[in-house]
Amino acid sequence: MAAFILKDAKILYEGFDISGLLNSVALNHSAELLDGSTFAQTTRVNVPGVLDTNAEVVGFHDDTLDPLLFEGVADVFPPAKVVSFSPDGGVSGDVSYSMEADVAVFSPGATYGEIFAFNSTFQGHGPLIRGTLMENTVQTASGTGTARVIGTLTALDGIW
Repeated sequence: MAAFILKDAKILYEGFDISGLLNSVALNHSAELLDGSTFAQTTRVNVPGVLDTNAEVVGFHDDTLDPLLFEGVADVFPPAKVVSFSPDGGVSGDVSYSMEADVAVFSPGATYGEIFAFNSTFQGHGPLIRGTLMENTVQTASGTGTARVIGTLTALDGIW
């Protein structure tokens, strides 16, 4: 089993790197288990149902991030934002998880003598996508490298 210490995570919210403001992140991905049992069975038969994804983050107040999260909750029908998580530093080739999400909870606060902080929950607005981070830089030289085939994109597909 591969294990690593979560100390260099990269978390992006709508393209903004919020990693330096956070000190806790939990990504939850689950399926409702529906009872598919019938008569004459001696054990329950569970069938996976609807998927649910959310992420909970805890961090410190920032004047730039605060209005983005606040407006995400305050909008009547906010457009979903892309949230991406890379637990191992965010360099090319690392595993990453992305989803379109709505800000379901934004709770800033602290007690006397503490750092003003917040916790927030991003509720998935579609599937959780597990992928590999790609280069996002201009290449100025030719040479050998790691080729990654992404396939042909349809009009409904996109690259995050």
